[in-house]
Amino acid sequence: MDALTRIEELKKLKVSNNINLNGNGKHENKFDTSKYRITSQSNIPDIQPIITIAGSIFAIKGDISFVAGLPKAGKSAISSFMIATGLIQQIPEHLDTLQIKTEYCFNKPIIYIDTEQPRAYTKKMIRTISKLIGEKDIPSNFYIFNLRELKPEDKLNFIRQLFKDYSETHLWIIDGIADLVSDVNNTEISNNLLHEFSAKSQELDTAMILYLHENPGSNKMRGHLGSEAERKCGGAINVVKYREKGYHEIQARMLRGSKDFEPVCFRYSEEFERMVSMDANEIKTIQKESEEDKKNRLYQVAQRCFLTSTSLGASQLIRGLCLYGDPRKGEISESSAQKLRKDLLEYGIIENGEKRSYTFLTKK
Repeated sequence: MDALTRIEELKKLKVSNNINLNGNGKHENKFDTSKYRITSQSNIPDIQPIITIAGSIFAIKGDISFVAGLPKAGKSAISSFMIATGLIQQIPEHLDTLQIKTEYCFNKPIIYIDTEQPRAYTKKMIRTISKLIGEKDIPSNFYIFNLRELKPEDKLNFIRQLFKDYSETHLWIIDGIADLVSDVNNTEISNNLLHEFSAKSQELDTAMILYLHENPGSNKMRGHLGSEAERKCGGAINVVKYREKGYHEIQARMLRGSKDFEPVCFRYSEEFERMVSMDANEIKTIQKESEEDKKNRLYQVAQRCFLTSTSLGASQLIRGLCLYGDPRKGEISESSAQKLRKDLLEYGIIENGEKRSYTFLTKK
C-alpha cells in the first residue's frame, strides 16, 4: 500500500475526532466551532468577585490575577489577609483587613503554595492567619505547601497533582510562579504556563492569585512571563515598600472591569505583631515629607545629569536620567526616564530651552 492510499484509508476510518489528514499527509486541527460560540442563550454565569480591595474587584472566579512587587515588599502579608478573610464567614467590624475582603469559602479548600521562602517563614504565616481569624490553629480546609526544595519542573508537576486532588478549591495562591519555569524570558514556556493556569482556573471554576517579582529599577514584572501576565490576567496589583519611611502600599496596577482604588497604606505594628492600616493623619504626614524628599532627590539626579553643562539636549537628558535616575537600583528604563523628565519640569528644577533643550535651574 503506497502512502497516498494509506492516507485515504485513514480518512475513511476517521481515526481522530480532532485531527484530520490532508492530501499532503499533514495534520489539520478540526474544531467544533459551535462549542466556542457565545450567544444570548449561552449558559454562562455572571462575573463572581472573589477578592475585593477597597471596594474594587481584584480577582474573580474562573480567572487568574497577579500580585507584583520587589522582594520583601509585603506580599506575604497581603496573602495572609486574602486567606484569613476567606476563612471567616462574618468578618468583625473591628478587624483591620487592609481593606482586603475574600468571599467566604463555605468550607471549600483554600490553598497557599510557597515556591521560594524557607519553611520557617511559611510556617510563620500560619501563626499570623490563626491570630487574624481568632483561632489557636488554622482550619482543616486551609492547606499550605512549601516547594522550595523542588526543581522548577517538579514544582509545576506537584501543583498539577494538587489541581487533581483538590478540584473543588475556593481560592489558590501561588507565591512565586517564576520558580515554576526554567526561563521567564522564554516566549513559548511563558505563554504555555499562563495558558495552563488560565485554562485550569476556568475548568475548576476557581480564583487563582499568582505572585511575580518586579524587575529591579522598574515597575515591570519579570521577563516575558510578566509582560504576558499583564495582558492575560483579570487583575493585577503592586505591593510597594518605602523603606526610608517605614510603610507599604497596595496599588492598583490593572483592574479589568472595575475602577482603580486609591493606594492602601499600611505598616508593621509591634503591638499587634502584624501589618495594620494607617490612618489619614499618618498618611498625610508621610506624604508631606515624601514631597520634600522627592524634590531633593530629583534635584540630586539633575545635578548629576548637568554636571558638565547647565544645558542639555533632549536625548542627552534622557540618557543621563537612564544612568542616574535611581542611584539605589542602577540604570532605569527610557519610559521611567521620560517620567522623571516630566517631574523635573513640574518641580521647577529644569525648564524648556531652545531647540528641544533643557536648562538646569540651580537653587537660590
